[in-house]
Amino acid sequence: SDVPTNKARSAEQLEGIIDNALLPHKFENARITLESMHADTSRAGYTAVVELRELDPQSATVVRKALNAGATIGAVHRDEVEPTKYYVRPELYEYLAIAGAKAFEKHGKLVKEDIGEKVRLNELEKMVAVSLMPDVRHGAEVVMSYTHPMNVTEDGYMSEILMNEVEPQHVLIVRGVLNAGAAQGAVRREKGEMLRYEMHADLYKTLARLRARMMMTAAGGQFQIGGQGQSVQGGYLPSQPVQARIAAQPEHRSQSHGEMGSSPRVEPKEATPVSQRPKTVTHEPVTSGGEGSFEQELAEHFAREMNLQTSMVTYLRDQAQLIEAEGLRRALDMVVKQDDELRRILKAAEKGVEMSVDDARNSYAGLPHGPADGHLALNTLADNLARMTPVILLMPGMAYDNVINKMEAEMSEDQASGRLDLAKSQKLRLVVEHRSELARAKYSEDHWSTVQRSLQRFAAGLAALAGADQRPARLS
Repeated sequence: SDVPTNKARSAEQLEGIIDNALLPHKFENARITLESMHADTSRAGYTAVVELRELDPQSATVVRKALNAGATIGAVHRDEVEPTKYYVRPELYEYLAIAGAKAFEKHGKLVKEDIGEKVRLNELEKMVAVSLMPDVRHGAEVVMSYTHPMNVTEDGYMSEILMNEVEPQHVLIVRGVLNAGAAQGAVRREKGEMLRYEMHADLYKTLARLRARMMMTAAGGQFQIGGQGQSVQGGYLPSQPVQARIAAQPEHRSQSHGEMGSSPRVEPKEATPVSQRPKTVTHEPVTSGGEGSFEQELAEHFAREMNLQTSMVTYLRDQAQLIEAEGLRRALDMVVKQDDELRRILKAAEKGVEMSVDDARNSYAGLPHGPADGHLALNTLADNLARMTPVILLMPGMAYDNVINKMEAEMSEDQASGRLDLAKSQKLRLVVEHRSELARAKYSEDHWSTVQRSLQRFAAGLAALAGADQRPARLS
């Protein structure tokens, strides 16, 4: 009843609208909806935001029902620019929390949370995902294709894998998953059996869940290892220095690229005789050396086309499923909303990165001599690099780093000349603190979480500055 509205409704009517959207599993649906919300106070009167692209299909259906109900009472606002983003008023969050708690008290008095089991399942999912890299979806499908159902045992084992049925090219993938499962007590082998492995239901569910999430990724969704809304770290940055530059927006875009964000996928084609290949190809196609050599050639090709070092491309490739790129994108958006000039520069850099990925995808001419699944490897690498665009922008020596350094240099110069008022002096302090945090972050084990938190603090500090326009003096 605290929600601003022009239509009079009783408290019972308002509660009924939301309660109906949570049926039949009121506690579980309220929990899923609450967990989908991110704290966001950038819009007056709203304290949370929901990004439907982050959710798996089942959760999205639940959350969409709650958002529709909230919209009818004025508690939800859809973003004008991003149609999958919804802002939520605090009253709706509060009611969902209360409704979920009441449902739990009524029906869950005998429920006891097994923290140890949740940790085990979370670790199982992370280990399986790593063992399936770089193509998690394909690997999950391969392993699942070799499972045979059996009578479920009392301790939850439900399927078996016979290693003598596994094709030679799939042995490493299957064995890697079995080892990951065995480490968490989800795989066993009977005494005397050398080729037969029993798989626990937890491991099969993990494979199915990873496969579904990667299918979402191909459709534009966000994949996160370890569960919804949980950040998993990507580890240390590569030690080699990154070439410093602000990605520039190319003058023209090939007509074959289509609209930004919908990159065409390269389809298999018949091999072209060497004598008929374009003379612009600057490298020899791979004819031997195995899959590793082919993947290395792809990394080197994308590095050349994107003006990056090969070590950065391989880092982004290997960490693509372990870095919460969408969280970094949201944090970066929070910062650029506070400064029009900063937004202009970084949006141009972002577009430049995306277009260079498209160019690299479409200009690769050595594919007919790669492995049979070469087109899958090419498209997977391109898709991962496109999704990692905010990570590329935030790498040391890249666009964001350059802009922040320039902001500090210009504002320090203005301060020395006595051209900064109190508000802009406060902004200079925020910039200096933020740049120092980013510099320290690369030495931490949770690098990208540290970067994300620093961005969020920086955005909050900029938003709290007095005055209508606190942009730096130039940044041209």
